[in-house]
Parts: sequence; C-alpha cells; structure tokens
Amino acid sequence: GPIGDNDLALMRLFSTNIAIGFENLSLVEKLDQLAYEDPTLRIPNQNALLQLLSTKIRTAPGSSRMALLRIDGLQNIVATYGLLMTNTLLLGICEDLAAKVGPETTVGKIADATFALVGPKEAFDCATFEALFSAPFIVDGIEITATATTSIIEIADLPDHPDEALRKAVTALIAVKQQRPGSTAFFDQEMQARHDRARRLKEALKDAACTGSGISVALQPKFDLLTSKPVGAEALMRWTLEGEAVSPAEFIPIAEASGLTRELTMLVVREIGRWNRERTGLPPLAVAINLSMFDLNNLGFVEALNDCVRLEGMGPDLIEFEVTESIAMATTPWAINQAEALRDAGYRISLDDFGTGYSSLSHFRELPIQVVKIDRSFVQELDIVTARTSLAATVLAMSQSLAVDCVAEGIETEAQRQALVFLGCTVGQGFLLGRPTPIDQFDATFETS
Repeated sequence: GPIGDNDLALMRLFSTNIAIGFENLSLVEKLDQLAYEDPTLRIPNQNALLQLLSTKIRTAPGSSRMALLRIDGLQNIVATYGLLMTNTLLLGICEDLAAKVGPETTVGKIADATFALVGPKEAFDCATFEALFSAPFIVDGIEITATATTSIIEIADLPDHPDEALRKAVTALIAVKQQRPGSTAFFDQEMQARHDRARRLKEALKDAACTGSGISVALQPKFDLLTSKPVGAEALMRWTLEGEAVSPAEFIPIAEASGLTRELTMLVVREIGRWNRERTGLPPLAVAINLSMFDLNNLGFVEALNDCVRLEGMGPDLIEFEVTESIAMATTPWAINQAEALRDAGYRISLDDFGTGYSSLSHFRELPIQVVKIDRSFVQELDIVTARTSLAATVLAMSQSLAVDCVAEGIETEAQRQALVFLGCTVGQGFLLGRPTPIDQFDATFETS
C-alpha cells in the first residue's frame, strides 16, 4: 500500500534505533578490547588472564600450569635500541612463545617486561623457555640478546581466588629471580620454603638492626706469624634468631638487599667501643670492620661512621676497615672517594680477598689501601716445596713492590704457616692460629696482656 508520512517517520525511528544499536555494539567491543587487551602488543592483559585463571582453577586445576616470564634488564634494552624496537622485540618474543606452547595456551602481559602463560601441563616446561632465549633475536636486521627469568607453577598449587593465585605466581617469579636469576625453574615446596625463610629473616633482621636483639660480635685474631702473638683482630657479626645461629652468608645478602648494612655496621662499632672501655689495663688492639659496597656508594656514610667511632671514644689506633675488590669496579666514584676520606682521616684500609675478583695493577694503584689480604683459596694450596711458584708468592711480591702490608687469611695447617713465613709474610689469621671468639672472651682466650 502507499507509504504515508507516519510510515516514513516510523521507518526513520526504526533505522535510527538499529544504527544506535550497532554503534553501542561497536563501543562495547572497543571497551572490551581496552579492558582485556594490551594496547601495544595486542595480546591479553592482566584482566583477561585473571578471568582465564579463574576458569582454569574451577575446571581444570590438575591438568594446567601457569608460567610467569620476566625479561631481564628491559630498561637497558630500551635505552640501547629505543622503545619502538623494544616493542617489536617483545612482540616477536610473544609470537615465538605462542608458537612453542601451542594454541591451547594463552600468552598475555601482566606488567612491563612480565608475561604470563596459562595452558595444559604438556604445553610447556623448562626446556621450552630456555630454548627460546638460547639465541639472539633479530629485529630489523639487528641481533638483540635477551634473557629472561621464568617460574612455572601448577594451577592446583594456587589459591582458589584468581587475585590470590596471581599474587602467589608473582611471588614464585620473585623467588626464582632471587635464587636463580636468568633461568627457568619450577616453583616447588622447597623453593617456597626458601622464599618464606628469606622473607621471615628479612623482617626479623629489620627488628634486630633497630634493637640489636640477637646481634653479637666475634673477633678473629690476627697473629704475628713469627712470635705467635696477636697483633690485631677482625670483627665478625653473628646473629641468633629464636635460638638458631643464622649464617652470615645467609643474612648479609639480605641486609644488603634491604639497606640494613649501615645500621648493622654502627652496631658493630658500638659493641667494639663498649669492649674497649672495659679493657682497662690491657694494651690497645686494632679491630678491622668489614664495610659493604652498598654503604660506600651512599654519600654521607663515612661522616656518620666517623661520628659513631668518635662517640665511642675510638679512633684510627683502634679501628681499621676492610673493603672488597668490587670497590674498583664501582660505576660511580663515590665508593673510592669515601674510602679515601677514611684513609685521610687516618684509618688503615685493607683490601679483602685479593686476587679473587677484579684484580689488576691499574685498579690496585688507584685504591686508597695500606693492606692486602691474601685470599684463603691461595693459602690452601701452599706448602714449602711449591711456595715460591704459588699465587700467594705473587701477591706478596706485588705488595712488597708497592709498599703495602700483607695479611694471609685461612691458615689451617702448620705447613701453610711455615710456607708463608718462608715467603716473607709476617701476619696471618686462620683456624690454626685462632677461631672467631665472642668479643668478651677474646682477651682471656688469646692472652692479649
């Protein structure tokens, strides 16, 4: 029949509603894309992965795995090649990952430089990720070497809530990064236990650094190798937590990573000050304190250290400091400058573990040191027959030519002591001569009077 004005008006209204519907659908699709897709790499983002993780936890926890992969040193790659090339590199890595793990595994991005994979157990393992980074990536004809730290965890071992599950997966990645950086590892109960212990020690060490609870000082004597008389000592920190003696090899790295070495060093200085005030009538004995590179790289540390030593009524006659060879490789001059300030204030500076790190004569001559300590690994091989051709002999000859003193560490046998005396070394320390002893027992144990 004929179409009237009312019909046309209805048609216009109907068409307008359809158009609005299509526009709304397009907007919803765009919002969905923004909400669940990374805008740069066009792969699922954290929201999408949380949804997938929730589904896997409910439906297939026993047959699924999750992996978190973090590109190591991405900031350096950006600084070297630029953001555009870096994004191309990341896109290539994601595409290679997707090809290796298969279509049933989802590859997504959860943070800058950090990617997550969720899929069936058989889709990926350690070898999958190690193979991916075994050769350089080619981006616009340029070879870019990249490494990654990857943790793999069973979905069945994750909490039921997806947010908590992702948090635990991130914890797993941090644990692998701390324990095995640049590698791929399954996050199992043993690794979880080590991570939990490190976290517990970190919290307890923060309290100990503030209160001194459980912190004590032991002294290991330095002896004149000819007379067997103590001529000094090295301060060694000890920490007891809930009845357990925690090894310095375990808690010192935690202290450095947590920025606690400064407080711990001051605790050692105060304990040595107390000990000196109680040594009435005994001859003075210089005690060496190990300094952390983390502290020497912080401006103002030396002033605070000097103030602490003076407040305890001590000076360069009673305190020495030891630094490691890493001071020569510092990226800023602060560490050497602060060591020079200590030397200019009259303190003797020893270079610890010489020969095991960045030794070179050019570095050696730049350092403000008066003493070289021969590392125990050079002393262990010593005997009278081979003494002249040993590495210890080389270090001694070098120290003599550069007019610095020399102390041998790790003397454990009489043959080693005799070989060192034969080479001209006059001062040493080690279990043969004296073990680390609680500071208040030191004088009685080694008859320093």
